[in-house]
Amino acid sequence: MGSSWRPVLLNESLIAIFSRLPYDWPVVNTDSKVPEARKVIVAVDDDFRIRESIVSLMDSAGYAPLVFASGADLLESGSLAKADCLITDVRLPGMHGIELQRRVRSERPDLPVIFISAFRDDEIRQRALDGGAFEFLYKPFNAAALLRTIDTLTSRHSNTTLGGEDK
Repeated sequence: MGSSWRPVLLNESLIAIFSRLPYDWPVVNTDSKVPEARKVIVAVDDDFRIRESIVSLMDSAGYAPLVFASGADLLESGSLAKADCLITDVRLPGMHGIELQRRVRSERPDLPVIFISAFRDDEIRQRALDGGAFEFLYKPFNAAALLRTIDTLTSRHSNTTLGGEDK
């Protein structure tokens, strides 16, 4: 009898438990070991509940999620090289999301970036979009809309090379 992992929906009891954990408490899927056939979605958010939700959502949609509590954690992990899309919060400990985007762009100019934020700040939103972000969503975001955006970006991303030529 084979075992099959299924994502668990976060109910109020689990959310209450997760909300008491420190923001940098380790989350599964940070070890950078993902099946080759799955697109890798990297997410950076200091809120453990958001990271867990993204892991569940991405895994259930067939993506390989890797999550980090800070931009520094992501950059130090070496996972950026295998990412097919980056989702990042704006307000992060240590390094602001806009700074993370700038650093990612210098290393991976082709990598699609999606911002998520709980704070409605038109200036920050515009800076993110001007810096090359493909989308800027406000929390709580619509999971279906996020997945549609990722589906579009990762299919577009896989059809071009780093030089921008069609494969």
